Amino acid sequence: MSNEARKETTLECCAREVGIHPSTLRNYLEHARWRSAKFHAAIKQPNWWERLQHDVIEAELDRRVSDVGPPGFAALTDEQILAILAERGPQVRQWVETYDGRSAVLLGPTGIGKSIAAFCVLRRAKRVEARQELKREGWSPASYQDDRWPDSESRFRGGWIAAQDLLVAQRGHPLGQGEASEVRKAKTGRLVVIDDITWPTRHDLTREVMAARYDAGLPTIVTAGERMARLFGADMFGDAFGRRCLDLRGEQGDVVEDFGGK
Repeated sequence: MSNEARKETTLECCAREVGIHPSTLRNYLEHARWRSAKFHAAIKQPNWWERLQHDVIEAELDRRVSDVGPPGFAALTDEQILAILAERGPQVRQWVETYDGRSAVLLGPTGIGKSIAAFCVLRRAKRVEARQELKREGWSPASYQDDRWPDSESRFRGGWIAAQDLLVAQRGHPLGQGEASEVRKAKTGRLVVIDDITWPTRHDLTREVMAARYDAGLPTIVTAGERMARLFGADMFGDAFGRRCLDLRGEQGDVVEDFGGK
């Protein structure tokens, strides 16, 4: 018997064991990224089917949050991000570990991890949303379709956008056709990160987005390389803008300001 025939026989036996069609089991294996060696090692354990179902769900969650944040961040696990923050920005790391859904302003120089910290929190939130979606949909690997991969070309990446890209998106949008989709999503997303709000300085579009989110009671995480006193001072965004960044339905948000004692 050839290896391929032996593999097919094993797959059919396992499918029969758990009461599903072999093609369905094959879909599970492909979606969970279980190669032949892992499959044959796993089926020696009594809980192999439970493990496979778990890995299938985790793989689908990974897929659904794959468009969150800058492309260069996607390959980083939460554990890797926390390790980076432990070295570069311990205060920012502490905020990530204790984040409770409020608005936040992360301030500090380039390199302390403001952006990857915001990304980590956003991806966790999106993963929770995705898990809820799976339950509502009654999703299974049999319903998986390649054309449901997220759009990686959008500037608004799963709740993440740089302040300058808000302006770029709106300027590139046809006149007379309302708001760019990136601007609309920035105003209405359940949780949004606006990275580096200091550019463009004092731009009305950034103010407009924050005002819309404030009025709707939606949490926002913003990052900036300025101290809070200057950022929300009269020569930059002003005190009213600061309230919109931090006040969420009467609850004060988090401020993490780490300039290393400078």
